[in-house]
Amino acid sequence: MTYADLLHSRKQRDALLELVQQREDIKQKHKLGLDLLGGQGFQLVGPALNPRVKTMRADVGNLLVPEDDVQTNGSWAKHAIKSNGFVARKGESLLCDTRLMPIGEANSCYERVLSPLMRKNREFQDAALWAVLEGLGTDRNVVRPEERFDTPFKRLVRKLTLHATPKMVAEAEKMN
Repeated sequence: MTYADLLHSRKQRDALLELVQQREDIKQKHKLGLDLLGGQGFQLVGPALNPRVKTMRADVGNLLVPEDDVQTNGSWAKHAIKSNGFVARKGESLLCDTRLMPIGEANSCYERVLSPLMRKNREFQDAALWAVLEGLGTDRNVVRPEERFDTPFKRLVRKLTLHATPKMVAEAEKMN
């Protein structure tokens, strides 16, 4: 899903908002993180800060919006196939990475190492995704900036994302 998808399609903005809200529920109920941006988020920092960069491509890395219908050749799992052999329909938002990240209490050695990194990644994604939705005009009562950007790190990411928004808009207009 690109920033152009979000900028030009109310359906895509609503889909992202719904996923971000589901992500919040998963975080609260299960102490797990859902990775919507993938590694894309941290790649925004350089172009966002570089004044020589006038446009920048921005993606919600783990969401797919097919440009055409995607049909199966029969090798897909039965639960993934929709009616008439389609896996995805044109313009539909699909979450590509459904793994949940450990961000709560660490229960294993692996989680003790991974959890602090994943928590910082989650904070970055929280702030970036809410700031993108804010920049797209999502109702202030939904974004709730006082609550969503409640740490210095999240406020920094918000500022960075809002600073990058004109560059993302310029790239989205080139793509349209």
